[in-house]
Amino acid sequence: MKKIYLVAYATLLMFLLAACTEQQKEQQEFIEVNEAKATKTVVEIEESKLFTWAVTDMVDAVVVKDGGEIVKHKKDSFRGLKGEESYEGNVQLFLVYRGMKEGYLQDEVKGIQLNLSQAFMDQAQFSQYPILSWTEATAENHHILTMWRFLNNELQRIGFDGEQYVELAHQELHWKDDQYLQTNLIEQYDNGKYDVKWQFLTWEWDEETASFKKVYHRVFQDTALNRLGQMLTDQWLEDDGLIVPFKEQEETPYLLEAENIELMKAGAIEKNGPKIGDSMLDAMFQMPANSTGGMTDEGLYVTFMNSYTYVYEPKTYEIKKMFLNSRILEDSLADVRGLIGETTADSFDFDATLFTEVYRLGDYQLTLIFSENQKGYTLELQKN
Repeated sequence: MKKIYLVAYATLLMFLLAACTEQQKEQQEFIEVNEAKATKTVVEIEESKLFTWAVTDMVDAVVVKDGGEIVKHKKDSFRGLKGEESYEGNVQLFLVYRGMKEGYLQDEVKGIQLNLSQAFMDQAQFSQYPILSWTEATAENHHILTMWRFLNNELQRIGFDGEQYVELAHQELHWKDDQYLQTNLIEQYDNGKYDVKWQFLTWEWDEETASFKKVYHRVFQDTALNRLGQMLTDQWLEDDGLIVPFKEQEETPYLLEAENIELMKAGAIEKNGPKIGDSMLDAMFQMPANSTGGMTDEGLYVTFMNSYTYVYEPKTYEIKKMFLNSRILEDSLADVRGLIGETTADSFDFDATLFTEVYRLGDYQLTLIFSENQKGYTLELQKN
C-alpha cells in the first residue's frame, strides 16, 4: 500500500512540475514580446485602475487613468444616469501577467470620456482571439467604439476601413462565422419629424490588415406611419444571434413557371420568401436588400429592389397583398395562358393600353396587368 501511495505522489509531483514549467515558459514568452514596451509597477496600475478584463487565466488587460478626473453625473443625459461616474482625460491600456511586479503599456487614448458603469463591453471571442472594446457616448444614440484583440501576448488595435474607431447607435455587436461583424446606426432627418433611417453595417474581417472592411450598408427608412425599421432594430437588439441579411440579391427576370404557380397557391411569389398572412417584420429579415416604404389606400407597404412590394396591415403587420412590377416581368399573355389556362375570374380593361387577367389559385387570387403588346406589366397576389 505504501508503494502505491509513493507512486501516486510521484505522479502528482511530476504533473505539478510539468504545469509549473509550462507556466514559466508562457511567462517568459510574454516577457519577450513586451520587454521593449514602457512599464508601470502593478502597485501604480492598481492605484489608477478604471477597469480590468481577464484576457486569459494568467493575463489581465487593465485600463488606467492618466491625469484625468472622475466626475459624478448630476442628472440623466446621453452620457449616463444620475449618480453614475465618468472618467474624463487620457487613458492607458496595460497587460499584466499575474504574479509579476510590472505591467506593459499596450496603447494610449487621448481626451476621452468613459462612463465607468456602461463604457466597457463584455469580452468577446472572434476568430479564436479575445476581443476587448469600450464605447464613448458622444450624443443620444451615438457612440464611438474602440476595439483591440489579444494576439501573441500583446494587444492589437483593430481598424475599421482605415479608421481606429467606428460609430454605433447602440452598444451592441453581432458576430457571425468568425468572419463578419454587424453594427447599427440611427439617423434622424427632415427637421425633427419622425423620419428615421435605421442602418445596419456589416464588416468583414481582413487578417492581412488586422481590420474590418465594410461590405454592406443596409438602410430601413421609417416615417410616422411606417416604423418597421424601429421594430426591426428592437428585435436585433434583443436577440444576440440575429443577423440582418447583408448579401444583396441580384435582380433577375421573373418568369412564371409551374413551380411559381405552386408557390402562389401557398400564398407566396418567390421561394423562401414571405407569404400572405406572415408578419412584415419577419419578412424584413428574409429579404436581403434595402427597402423603401409608404402608404396606399389598402395599408402600408414596403418595396425591395424597386420590384417586390408587400402591403401590410398597420396594426398587426400582417401581409395582405404582394406585387411584382414590370421591370422584371417578361412573360407574355400567351405564356401565362399556356401555363395556367384561360382566366378563371372576371377580367377588365383599364384603358386602351392596359388590361387584366384574373386567376383563382386555391385560396388566392392572381391578377396580371398587361400592356397592349401583351407583355407582363404587373403581378398582384392576394387572398380571394
